[in-house]
Amino acid sequence: MVAYRKLSPRKTFVSVKSLEALFPLRPETLVKQNEKESHIFDINPKHCYTIGEVGIKFGISEKSVYKHIRDFSIPMRQIGRFVYVPKVEIDKIYNNKNAKK
Repeated sequence: MVAYRKLSPRKTFVSVKSLEALFPLRPETLVKQNEKESHIFDINPKHCYTIGEVGIKFGISEKSVYKHIRDFSIPMRQIGRFVYVPKVEIDKIYNNKNAKK
């Protein structure tokens, strides 16, 4: 049963109790979804590729490398004129399928 009051031709007021009866609130305890685990990356140049090295090793353009880095949220670090990305993450993306040896 909905309790309402019509005050004018344009406005209709509905009681909160009536709305709660029609649309029950969900339970307080919600199961939290697994959040992404934060990972600390080693951005030491010894453990990283430069963007140019990635392009040469996997035979793709630098523009594609930057696009994939953005798409997969891979951290970058610029030291001087070189941009470094972790080898582990790049190898995961390209899975060493296209690696030129």
